[in-house]
Amino acid sequence: MAQEHSVIAWVTDHTKPDREHGKRSMTFRIKAMSGQETDDAKRARLMWEKMHRTIKRQERRMQKEERQRKRKEMEEQHPRDEL
Repeated sequence: MAQEHSVIAWVTDHTKPDREHGKRSMTFRIKAMSGQETDDAKRARLMWEKMHRTIKRQERRMQKEERQRKRKEMEEQHPRDEL
């Protein structure tokens, strides 16, 4: 079963603001298309989303381990002064 209609849009052209005269407004020209996601496309999208989540989790895990390793190294190098 396909997903309900969705719209994909992107900017094709825009004007520049006229800052010399104090104007900041811009005009955009947009191209838009209406689309429907097929079952095959949905499976592919879900696969890529799952892979992206897995990669991000792995990156966060590696960063956490690196922070813990550095913290441990700092604690080992600097003995605490106990009075």
